[in-house]
Amino acid sequence: MDPITAVGLVASVAQLADLVLRVITNLHNYYRDFEAAPRCSAQLRAELKRLFLVVSDLEELSEAKLRRFSIEAELKEMVELLQEMLSRITPRHTRGLKRLQWPFREAENKEFLGRIERLKSSFIIILNIAQTYLLKAFFLLTSLSHAIQEIHGDLSTVQGQTTEWCRQTLCFPTI
Repeated sequence: MDPITAVGLVASVAQLADLVLRVITNLHNYYRDFEAAPRCSAQLRAELKRLFLVVSDLEELSEAKLRRFSIEAELKEMVELLQEMLSRITPRHTRGLKRLQWPFREAENKEFLGRIERLKSSFIIILNIAQTYLLKAFFLLTSLSHAIQEIHGDLSTVQGQTTEWCRQTLCFPTI
């Protein structure tokens, strides 16, 4: 069973947020210790920080909403990508001579950037669609509220007219 199905989508998004933070932290520590880190590493860290913000927004969506968007494949791919990155930048892999070498070749940096940007874009599209649904629901509720207020006003008018008719027709004394 894949990790997404076993844990559930909301838990997977939370796991993804944690994984992004761990990659950012380890990448930052590695970068700090390695003065000759390529320019792409700064881009990679910046993109991961932006990814974290998007994933944090995804955490706000319910499991039902996440399932509606069939996000499992993207979450699984992102988890695998981050786990691959994390495995190469954890402290146990950055000791000795390996510490003097950046863990990703420039081509790998570019590949990671491209995959992260593509998946992040998918997540952003999902967030935009979810926001659109929320706005539609808000406008629908607002319209419904106005309709209820109109009905309430109409009922008050009918009640007043009915009371007046009863007084005049049935000769009820007015108090």
